[in-house]
Amino acid sequence: MTNAPLISRLVEAKEGTRELSDEVLKVFGWNTIEAGPRGPATTKWLRPDNTGFVENRPDPTRNLQDAVALVPEGWNITIEIASFQNAAWLNKAGESVKSDYGTNRAPALSLCIAILKAMETEGG
Repeated sequence: MTNAPLISRLVEAKEGTRELSDEVLKVFGWNTIEAGPRGPATTKWLRPDNTGFVENRPDPTRNLQDAVALVPEGWNITIEIASFQNAAWLNKAGESVKSDYGTNRAPALSLCIAILKAMETEGG
């Protein structure tokens, strides 16, 4: 499955949102279920390793630490932060994947773009 549609939405965004973060989390195996024995159902988030539900799920398009936690094993991170543009790169054994520069794009959002592009180069 390609992440190209999600990457395009992230590139178009100027800042991260909860909705974009949720889409990124689903790429990494996070799942939701509707729960609630009485009254309106609430959405519960299940960890990718199925070890249980979380109250506060990661927010990788808005929180740099949460984005860093998604970097594939073996990749090194470079983040460029400037007052007029931000970018992120992932490097691994001669391969380099770069997010597009984004005017005022948040560093976490730039890193999510680079992570998804790196996953595309590795076939998933």
